[in-house]
Amino acid sequence: MATQAQALKQIEKLAAKPRDRIRLAAALAKLIKEKPPSLTLNDLTEVTGKKLRTLNYLIYLGKRMDDLSLSEEQYVNIGWTKCVLIAKNCHDKQYAQTLVDVALDYTVDQLRQFFAEEPTTKTKSILLRLTDRQHKVFESVLLDHGASNADNGGLSNKEAALTKALKKLQTKS
Repeated sequence: MATQAQALKQIEKLAAKPRDRIRLAAALAKLIKEKPPSLTLNDLTEVTGKKLRTLNYLIYLGKRMDDLSLSEEQYVNIGWTKCVLIAKNCHDKQYAQTLVDVALDYTVDQLRQFFAEEPTTKTKSILLRLTDRQHKVFESVLLDHGASNADNGGLSNKEAALTKALKKLQTKS
């Protein structure tokens, strides 16, 4: 078993890499499970640089992964979004492995439909192939119209921001 200092150092490294969120969630849950007496959530927010709400969510997911008795590698293989869907929707350990197998073959949208978590309104997808310069302009417009930087390095609230920018442009015409 790693010492608390070693565990915190590992958590700090994982927190610095957005792509390691699954491993971070597992490491946080493991550390919390060991119940170090002097460690507080505020200490963990300092080490990870994450907000308390994000930290609690990561710990919750790590605990769910542990509850379902699946390996960290299995979750890494299916990816963050599918991991979250399984953690939220699976309530039976015996069913968890089947869901991981399904998740490996399904897209995120198919998995959402599988769990009947599909949006009630019909949605459309748009694929844009932008140069670096075009992407910077696109990202800037989205940020100016309400999108925000997400923990994974991308943007959140993109659809609403794009709609707002387009409506603004439409009213100018």
